[in-house]
Amino acid sequence: MAALQVTYAKRAAALNAADVPYTDPASICPVCASEPVASVLRIGGKANGHRYLHCGTCCTEWHMVRVKCSHCESTKGIHYETIEGGNDAITAETCDECGTYRKIVNQEKDPMAEPLADDLASLMLDLLMSENTKFKRSSANPLLFVAVAEEQAETQNQGLVDPAAQ
Repeated sequence: MAALQVTYAKRAAALNAADVPYTDPASICPVCASEPVASVLRIGGKANGHRYLHCGTCCTEWHMVRVKCSHCESTKGIHYETIEGGNDAITAETCDECGTYRKIVNQEKDPMAEPLADDLASLMLDLLMSENTKFKRSSANPLLFVAVAEEQAETQNQGLVDPAAQ
């Protein structure tokens, strides 16, 4: 996946920003239609304090309002979870409406934070969320193929996907 990511990121960087369409829903990448891995709260300049969703496939970032669920776009029941004594630059944004969570990387607390790498570095937060809450991760990190494969196997075991159709 890392090799594909380089190819997709190179292609995305070659696009003219004016040619990138607005997507509906706004919770998918406007360049490659993948789901975001995490969101990032930016620091400095005009982007200070703004939230951007970060695509794990092509590394594109696009703006999303901070008080919306980055999965279902609901504004109701948004909460934030973190590990006590852990890295406070990384939190999980939970949504009561869709029952999912997505990590937020806050560059105000860690200016060197990077959404894809810090998502991988905060697996303890994922373990906490899976063991102690009702929330399910809204999208997997493409660099964690094992997690993606397990999620697909779980879906197949529930009878939601016909293995012959793949």
